[in-house]
Amino acid sequence: MTLPYYDKATTDGLGTCTYMGTDDAGCDVYILGTGPARRIVRRAVESIFEICGVSRDSYMLVDTLTSIGAVTKIGGFLSRRMGLTRIGRPMTIWGIRKAYPQLASIVAEVKSDPRYIERRKRSLSTLS
Repeated sequence: MTLPYYDKATTDGLGTCTYMGTDDAGCDVYILGTGPARRIVRRAVESIFEICGVSRDSYMLVDTLTSIGAVTKIGGFLSRRMGLTRIGRPMTIWGIRKAYPQLASIVAEVKSDPRYIERRKRSLSTLS
């Protein structure tokens, strides 16, 4: 498995959308680092979309940070902010592995969302 953005986050990157690819429903997937202001950033993104006339049915904002535990966060801080990668990276790896079932559950929730199901149906119908 390749993780091109693993342990690459910087403070300068917070608030910047980064394209990750396209999912199996043909939806573009982006990540957005929000730091401690994730609720404020979420409201800002939603309000900008509303101002621009983007329908709530056409996007999903998914917070995965809720699945990441303290060990991962501390490891990330040690690795990225303090430069202690030999200590921080193993902590983040351990924490991410431990959080994997919760992350998989978030993916399952997204895939069971009616907006996603509808998008997948449209995507599959264009292939046939």
